[in-house]
Amino acid sequence: MNIKTKLSRSLSAIALVVAVSAGPATAESIQPLHPVKEINPALAELGKKLFFDPRLSKSGFISCNSCHNLSMGGTDNLKTSIGHSWQQGLINAPTVLNSSLNLAQFWDGQAADLKAQAKVTAAIAEFEKTLVTLNSRFDKWLLGKQEAYPLQGWRLHHLSQWPGGGGELVPENGRRGALRDHQSGRGA
Repeated sequence: MNIKTKLSRSLSAIALVVAVSAGPATAESIQPLHPVKEINPALAELGKKLFFDPRLSKSGFISCNSCHNLSMGGTDNLKTSIGHSWQQGLINAPTVLNSSLNLAQFWDGQAADLKAQAKVTAAIAEFEKTLVTLNSRFDKWLLGKQEAYPLQGWRLHHLSQWPGGGGELVPENGRRGALRDHQSGRGA
């Protein structure tokens, strides 16, 4: 080993010792990330399923992961992203990695935070309001439009009439043990 190599290694070692002993740069504007403090695991798992579900898109073919591909750094790595009806967009998809730390969501900041950006829960709740069986055979029977109600349905109707049942199946679900089992972690 020549003198130049020895001197270079010595200077490198000294520089490393000085850098390490100085500690972290407190004036640095970029700081290390900290783990998320509060996560609801069940809600996060549902969010994960929805993130990969193409049925949430207008076409039924594009999931969030189509443009924000987690295996590609949370983006699609395209100059401009492909959207509905396979049309070329005007902008690229920003990464979703660390997006909870963004000051605003979307390229133009139109959403203040992740909740405003992902209104899936409100949409699903609103959709569930529409899931009312207004024209079932039982409804028709109650309205007097169907004379012969199937025997099974008739038995179900009578089961709902037990003392304390009130005759309405849906509003009574919570009082008949469904919530108790769910809340105890055993499932329904």
